[in-house]
Amino acid sequence: MQDIDEQEADYIIESKKKCRKLGLDPNKPRVSPNAISELELAKKKDIYKEVLDVVKFFGNKMIKSLEGTPILVTITDENGYLLEILGDEAIGETMFEFGVKPGIQFREEDMGTNVVSLTLKQNHPIQIIGMDHYHNSLQKSACYGVPFHYSDDDNLLGTICIMTAVILHNPFFLMTLTTVVDAIERELLLRKQNRKINKQKELLYESEKKAKGAFRKRPCDEG
Repeated sequence: MQDIDEQEADYIIESKKKCRKLGLDPNKPRVSPNAISELELAKKKDIYKEVLDVVKFFGNKMIKSLEGTPILVTITDENGYLLEILGDEAIGETMFEFGVKPGIQFREEDMGTNVVSLTLKQNHPIQIIGMDHYHNSLQKSACYGVPFHYSDDDNLLGTICIMTAVILHNPFFLMTLTTVVDAIERELLLRKQNRKINKQKELLYESEKKAKGAFRKRPCDEG
């Protein structure tokens, strides 16, 4: 089997150096101490409701298209807070046992090298492979992350990650994930544009209504 270290990108190597400077072992990430309460999580999910609906729809389509492959999809906000987990129950339960659950914030400073914080910082699709980049018990998995935005103003909304039960890098999963995120961004942008058009229609309707009302009153005023 090809040595995992040979596949490491520069940003992963630098990230591991940074972890060591912080006194962390990048091979043994710990659960982040940063977490929000259930009430705060509910409020955050309410704010992100439309985004989560769109991401879950396309995420579940991806899971269905890769049926038979044990994968896990996680959705975080722009600050790395985990909002939703979809997919394989076995992997999900393992992560839950480690304390990885909605409400936890993924930060490199707390957990060692992890895909979410790196994706948010790098702002482009990345892949992290093997035990040195996630957790010893999940060493036969690869984790890929892609950030998603509102495409017209490049406002970062969060990251969608996919964890797959494979040992070596498989570009197919990253390609699939990137395609899904493209579809998510298009749908979010379309909804945003539709809201803008509907608002303009409402304003035009109100303006015409006022103009008609003013026109009807005019003969009476002259009399």
